[in-house]
Amino acid sequence: MGIILSIVIPKFKLIKNLIDKLNRVTRENLIGIRVIRAFNAEKYQEDKFEDVNTDLTNLQTFNQKMYALMMAIIFFVMNFLALSIYFIGSRLIDGAMIAEKNKNRKKPKQEGLFPMVKFSNKFI
Repeated sequence: MGIILSIVIPKFKLIKNLIDKLNRVTRENLIGIRVIRAFNAEKYQEDKFEDVNTDLTNLQTFNQKMYALMMAIIFFVMNFLALSIYFIGSRLIDGAMIAEKNKNRKKPKQEGLFPMVKFSNKFI
């Protein structure tokens, strides 16, 4: 998980720069729309925007895939730990039940001896 974060975190700085670049290109298009139309440079500006937008989309898609992978790993680990706790708890409870059964097995012997001890105490 740390490896994924070490790969993805620096890419967020790149995303910030690409968003700034995309905003700059968009602002240039909006401010200079008359000049762009006058010199028939619409195709050039569309290609410029498309290049920046494609770079941003690809980088953001990569980051989202990495985060999806990281979330899958986190949920797998959390569910595995929960199942481990249930398994260990059931083993402990089962062990306690076996100990309780063994404890209960001694009781009938003790109950069988108790009347004899009580009877012998009458003679003392």
